[in-house]
Amino acid sequence: NQHPHPLTAFGRHAATQGCRPALVRRHRWHGRQDHHSAHRPRENSLPDRPFTLPNAWKTATTIARNTGIAGFMRGNGATLLRVVPYAATMFTCFDLYEGALLRHSHRSEDPLSHFAAGAAAGATATTVTYPLDLLRTRMAAHWHRQPRYEGYFRALREIVTTEGPRALFRGLAPTLVGIVPYAGLSFAIFETAKDKLKHYHGSEDDQSIPMWQRLAAGGLAGLCAQTATYPLHTVRRRMQASPHDLGSSWRLFLAIVRNEGHRGLFKGISLTLLKGPLGVAASFATNDLLKNQLRKWHEQQQQQ
Repeated sequence: NQHPHPLTAFGRHAATQGCRPALVRRHRWHGRQDHHSAHRPRENSLPDRPFTLPNAWKTATTIARNTGIAGFMRGNGATLLRVVPYAATMFTCFDLYEGALLRHSHRSEDPLSHFAAGAAAGATATTVTYPLDLLRTRMAAHWHRQPRYEGYFRALREIVTTEGPRALFRGLAPTLVGIVPYAGLSFAIFETAKDKLKHYHGSEDDQSIPMWQRLAAGGLAGLCAQTATYPLHTVRRRMQASPHDLGSSWRLFLAIVRNEGHRGLFKGISLTLLKGPLGVAASFATNDLLKNQLRKWHEQQQQQ
């Protein structure tokens, strides 16, 4: 295993910013389904607007008309506050967890060890940064000209005061249920693809792998993982965006299927598949690049 380092978080930070407008549109699409719409009668079970790219464009123009271009960046501050510690924790914990797993099990790296370490690292990073993720979703899902909260610290205080401290972790259960397979699959597919590429290039380390191949491996990992776990992502966003108690994750899952059909679980996936693999590819590739540079620097320091 390579030496982990928190600086790898900046790759995730850079990848996030280019996808921010698509994130806002997706959050607002989920935010449309509030407590009442999730439990409305069967005859009104279809969503107000089915998700299509033309309707997504209409949503984007509505956001621009109501809140200006700045509306697309609403909640971005919370995203920045979250993404750096999230990525630093996840990438660092992956190396630590996999190293500990291999030492105790006396085995070599394989897809199972990649999956287990990735799942545990994702769960750790998600739990640590979850209140900021909830805050980001609340802000991005707000449609009106005036922001829902007057700043991030006031938002945290208002949520704790009006909804209780537990509200900061509303939706954590489906998030963890979703992040375990998502992070596990992402790391397993990416690291396994790198192993295949190392064999293809006849190299014992991954420094011979071209950047475009790393990006392709990361994009494939993101595409497969996000598609497989998207229904859990939908449940999580609905619970985060609503100030009401929507009940258990399973109850909301069944309500979405009952009221909107199975397609309701995949609402917004088009935008996710447009931006998701790009972000994952950039994150993994940049993390690898920085780790290799840091390893070279570390080796040079030892030789001096």
